[in-house]
Amino acid sequence: MGGEVIFEKRYPKAVNDTLMAVAETMVKDLTGDPERREARLGRALADRVLVPLPQRRKSAEAFIQTAREVSELYELDVKVVKYFEHITVTYYFNAGGGLRYLRDVIRYADELSFFANSMGYEIVLSIDHYTHAVFRGGRRIYP
Repeated sequence: MGGEVIFEKRYPKAVNDTLMAVAETMVKDLTGDPERREARLGRALADRVLVPLPQRRKSAEAFIQTAREVSELYELDVKVVKYFEHITVTYYFNAGGGLRYLRDVIRYADELSFFANSMGYEIVLSIDHYTHAVFRGGRRIYP
């Protein structure tokens, strides 16, 4: 059910380590019992159908490479996770000026999720790029 971490990079920050530990503990507490979480996830995935999208193989590789380059260039904490049907790039950062430097990565986005004040960061941005079409109940959900 969980994905495979294919790249992760954290840069030194002036964030208080104690604050970060508390935030990570809170996230773990919110996710609940792992067995119950897996059971809920299993039920949610039971009626889905995945269809490979071979034409997206090149764009998926470019998405990962661009995400890494942006992370390294701007020293943004990043985590890239490959799931069966999609790839997720998650950036962790504190707010600043514009986010124009993320433009090259966002162009690959099928889904964007923002989280505020999460895990010791002001902003957590998750960008999903689908490699498979996802159908649920006969309807195409992604991408």
